[in-house]
Amino acid sequence: YFRGRNRRFQAVVQGKFKKGLLVSDVITGHEFDRPLKRLPRSWIMNAGTSLIRRLSPGVQINLIQDRPQAMSILAATAQAVNVSTSETEPAITDNII
Repeated sequence: YFRGRNRRFQAVVQGKFKKGLLVSDVITGHEFDRPLKRLPRSWIMNAGTSLIRRLSPGVQINLIQDRPQAMSILAATAQAVNVSTSETEPAITDNII
């Protein structure tokens, strides 16, 4: 995963969904319990979030509220996704996933 690439972080999740889901319903992101402090001016925030929404249409960004959040479809943010049956799933401790 890291060999020959400028990657510094890896998150591996392995499991089985209890029921069928659409890929577009599996999301990842950040949720905060308190408002963010010392944000840039609103026109900078609006320009930045507008650019991010153009680059990633499925993203949901709400940073100027009591409980800020930034969410996106997991498959759209991942650099690598492996979908396997339980018989062929890799061990999550392997170097190659």
